[in-house]
Amino acid sequence: MVITIPFVDPVTEKIEGYLGTKAPKSAVVYRNIWKAARRTLGVSPHLADESKARELIVEWKARDVAVSSQRNKLSVLSSIQAYLLRIGEATSNPYDLLCHEMRGGDRAQVRPHKLIPFDRIRALLDVPRELTLEGKRDRAVLCCLLGGALRIGEAAALRVSDIKATDSGTLYLFLRKTKAGVPARQPLPAWAAERVITWKLLAETLAGSSEAPLWPKIRRGRIVGAMTSESLRRMFKNYCDEIGLTGFTPHSCRATAITKLLSDGVSYREVQDFSRHSSIAMVERYDKRRFGIDESVAKLLKF
Repeated sequence: MVITIPFVDPVTEKIEGYLGTKAPKSAVVYRNIWKAARRTLGVSPHLADESKARELIVEWKARDVAVSSQRNKLSVLSSIQAYLLRIGEATSNPYDLLCHEMRGGDRAQVRPHKLIPFDRIRALLDVPRELTLEGKRDRAVLCCLLGGALRIGEAAALRVSDIKATDSGTLYLFLRKTKAGVPARQPLPAWAAERVITWKLLAETLAGSSEAPLWPKIRRGRIVGAMTSESLRRMFKNYCDEIGLTGFTPHSCRATAITKLLSDGVSYREVQDFSRHSSIAMVERYDKRRFGIDESVAKLLKF
């Protein structure tokens, strides 16, 4: 019997050794970003020169990837490339150069994490007119963004069949497209689940298929396409404008959901599981609570 030994690329083996020094969830993120870059470039990212590396930015812009996410991906690639440089497996680090260029670019494009006032959430959820198909759809969108703390790309990629339930009845979203590059299950609170499941049944009836996009474009009661990340952003902004909320984006829903859970006493570790962040440090960046003198922990200090 002939035994075939699979070929292991020496550079990939060394990268895996480097990723072994990272936290498990961070390693998954790093690995997926590296693999995605390899698919885009057609060669291993460690072989790319500056001109080749810029192809990544072109591709990201074409997919409407947020500037902050582009910087994060370049930072990951730069970190791995710097390691390969140290051990003699690379000759340059074009990703570091591109990182510096982006930091000096238009900072106004950075995705904001502005907190929506908790006492305005109910008003925002009630803006869409539920007597219309578009209103029912848009209420379900807002419930997913606020109840599931979804990134806009995750929401846009949802299909009707991605609304699922556990054996015990907990409704969740099956996320095909996540920032980490791996599928995920995102539970929804009961108040959001009710509107989402109602819309799922309507969407499936309209499309006649469980594999249809969950958020169709509707004209005169008929489906004429699917909503994109950009059309979801415009929809969100229009509803915010209607009730006088300015300067907010769909990503504000993510920061708001995370901050509300922390305000209600949920631990950082539990919130990390909910938000699917790679580290607690990332959760802390989304915590928009501000503590004044009256709330200072100095009151708890005893000896």
